[in-house]
Amino acid sequence: MAQWSDPVEGGVEFPPPHLGLTWRRAQVSDLERMLALAAQATTGVNHIRCEPMMLARLARLARMNVLPEYSDVIAGFDSEGVMQAFASVIVNHLNTPIVRAQVEGVISRNWRQKGVGRAVLDWQDGRARQLAMTVPGATGIQIDSLAEGENSELRRLLAAGGFTPAEARTFYLANVSQLAQVGREALDTLRAEGFQARPLAAKDLAQLQEMNNSTTSRSSFLKPAGDEDWRLLIGMINADASIVIADSRGVVAYDLLEEGRRGAGLVRARGVREGAPELVARHMFAAHVGLVASRFTELRILAGDDDPIVDSLLADGFSPDGTLIRYSIEI
Repeated sequence: MAQWSDPVEGGVEFPPPHLGLTWRRAQVSDLERMLALAAQATTGVNHIRCEPMMLARLARLARMNVLPEYSDVIAGFDSEGVMQAFASVIVNHLNTPIVRAQVEGVISRNWRQKGVGRAVLDWQDGRARQLAMTVPGATGIQIDSLAEGENSELRRLLAAGGFTPAEARTFYLANVSQLAQVGREALDTLRAEGFQARPLAAKDLAQLQEMNNSTTSRSSFLKPAGDEDWRLLIGMINADASIVIADSRGVVAYDLLEEGRRGAGLVRARGVREGAPELVARHMFAAHVGLVASRFTELRILAGDDDPIVDSLLADGFSPDGTLIRYSIEI
């Protein structure tokens, strides 16, 4: 598509121009500028943030006719035509009767504290409600947005907009060079028990998707919730840096890694086959460190306090490194 779909009749108005930015529907040609803006505008510690998944969604919508009536993306430009902000609303139209919408956006540092963020959030709220109610069978909507724990500015903005914290997870960090020996020992342990730990291959994808779809309890906010998100995920991970653990019957467990800036990696999705031996889950993440030791400096995994993997992560030398909070409005 050369341009995003027009809003439905009676669409929600763009943020007002008196705040200094002129808004229009985003175009395919804007994607590179969006990526650059996202990289420049990040705050806090050096996590791989949520922008890559957001931009992957935008790029996919731009390339394919994927029910664009359930999505909208706008960009704001200053008087010199420089993009200073963008925002998206993407509705999961496959999830009914309570439809889930994800709202995401980026505002450059120079345009914060000027009322732009609140105006964007008002647009996202209204547009998400409008789009969700066009989904056949929808009776309600849950609007979600993610914020890192140290991003107090965004958290205050979401709270002021009526969002409440629904769930929090912790990033666990491995300094790869420091844990390389632990990683090698984990690989040796798995081999000794008859398991092969290796990079992800194309032949594994069907089995991994089946495992993902059969998992009812999500181990991470970032884990794909449906077929569309799964396709997006596979398009953005680094297969050579992702790990599968297999036995003679096939894949037993997997960690799918996104490669970020400056040698950092983030586990975007993970899973363990039901009935797999406990030692697989116990050693999977350390084995992943061993597998990528020559290519990465840092590896991060997101887990809740009640997640059984936390004890293994801490025992292997991972350390807590910030939080990610899901804020929601339920209507």
